[in-house]
Amino acid sequence: MLSSKNLVLFLLVPMVVIVWKACGVATPLASHPPRQAGQMTKEGTAAKFCEVASPMASFSVPHVSQAPELNTDPHSPTWAHASATWIARDCTRQIDYPKIKTEVRGFWTDSDLYLLFISPYTELNLWLPADNTKDRLKLWDRDVVEFFLGDDWTDIKHYREFEIAPTGDWVDLAIDLNKESYSADWSSGWERMGRIDEKNHIWYAAARVPLRSVGEKQVVAGTRWRANLYRIDGLGEDPQRHFMCWQPTCVVNRDPNHVPEHFGTSKQQSNRRGFMKMLAASPLLAQIAAQGLYEKSAVAMGLDPRGNVYRRLGVKTVINCRGTWTYLSGSLQFPEVQNAQAEAGR
Repeated sequence: MLSSKNLVLFLLVPMVVIVWKACGVATPLASHPPRQAGQMTKEGTAAKFCEVASPMASFSVPHVSQAPELNTDPHSPTWAHASATWIARDCTRQIDYPKIKTEVRGFWTDSDLYLLFISPYTELNLWLPADNTKDRLKLWDRDVVEFFLGDDWTDIKHYREFEIAPTGDWVDLAIDLNKESYSADWSSGWERMGRIDEKNHIWYAAARVPLRSVGEKQVVAGTRWRANLYRIDGLGEDPQRHFMCWQPTCVVNRDPNHVPEHFGTSKQQSNRRGFMKMLAASPLLAQIAAQGLYEKSAVAMGLDPRGNVYRRLGVKTVINCRGTWTYLSGSLQFPEVQNAQAEAGR
């Protein structure tokens, strides 16, 4: 039989543990709370009809040579060369949210990945007062955008999590599902900001993430990361809120965000603008190359390259790489052109 002292301890210890956890004194995110439990129950039946099919979602982000200043203005030069994708449905792809369809823009530099989320809203659900000075735990219990990034294709349960609220509150986490670790002690060194446009009912979140924070491998054009993009929106308990996924994860009775086997792909592309410039210049380059080739061939055959009948006629050399366009080679030929063709054929 327990003594009075032991009985008091027996009753007191569980109460201390309960108070300890309720006050959030435990190590931050040592065990990630099951998010979106309400959504799992609500959409469990719908998720049965959701299958992750190939190809998975892919986001190709172009390279920008200079690192611009981060901002939340989608019309600023910072985002002029970014590519875009959208988050529009829930994580089972069964529910569409056209009124809060979220645009995500992105590009990368030699040192950072830039992302901009453009999020229409009806009502905001915020942690107040805002505090941007440190990690805000449980940020996912209010309005937030999230993105998960990982460069480890062997151990897919190891990746990084980033979250930004409309107020600019934030959290970055080092995820290791093998150890059920969601460490808030880790710091990515990222820059982030949020802004609310109350007049137009749109809120913005911008991030500049150091490439080295995602992984130690060098990032070059063609590098692929495992990635997923999310938005959580709305008032009330989880069953009334909107849980949106860029790449559907199609899981039942578990957190639909932390499903690395169903992540999409972020691909770092080369400079798209430079490629387009080169493509636009290709007819001129081809013309120069063709002219040089003809002159070398004429000399090799003992002919005077200046004796080219087309050159004497002042006909511009064109290599048609576009098809049957009349402005490149008219359907009705001038007599001089017909005579030139006849001479060239003899």
